[in-house]
Amino acid sequence: MGNSYATDQQYAMGSPYYFNLNYNGFAQAIGSLYVVTIQNNWNVAAAVAVDSQKSRGYRWYFFIFTIVNAFVMINVLVGAIIDALDAVRQDSLRKAAGDPDPLEHVITERINSTVGPSGNYYGVTWELGDMPLHGEIRYDAQLCPELFETEEEVLQGEISQLEDDIKSTSMQIEQAKAKNHALERKIEAASPRVGPKSVTPVI
Repeated sequence: MGNSYATDQQYAMGSPYYFNLNYNGFAQAIGSLYVVTIQNNWNVAAAVAVDSQKSRGYRWYFFIFTIVNAFVMINVLVGAIIDALDAVRQDSLRKAAGDPDPLEHVITERINSTVGPSGNYYGVTWELGDMPLHGEIRYDAQLCPELFETEEEVLQGEISQLEDDIKSTSMQIEQAKAKNHALERKIEAASPRVGPKSVTPVI
């Protein structure tokens, strides 16, 4: 037992701050719903409202609120954070390996190959700055077929690459067979020929 720091009323829940988990005001309601969202003794914050109103209908509100926020929105937020961290990691690994950003590479080539009104290439006076890893620029760039290859073009390129690899492998196999055949002929030519032994008749 004790008195709340906010209302100077008694509390009996082990902490002076639990008494403030109510819905008597906007700030208290936000704090109570935050406790429900992070699953920190959320049943206590929900039971206070349900018991005070003496209606089980309020349980459905907290049930739906918990499903939507704790099991859906929190996972979406965590997924977005993990995706952003993975993008930063991939960008760091690409920079460490010396691989250019595909979008920056395409834009830089376009700037260096486009002639401006002055008659000079834009790359002479323009310089591409750092581009964000996420945002409208990258999203719009993915929808522009002039900048990136379509899925069909990527698949066609992979098929062509596989066909070239098959041809190269077939040529290597033929060359290996020819070398093996030539080596067998050299071995046959170098080995002495042994004729049939002459048998002396016994009289």
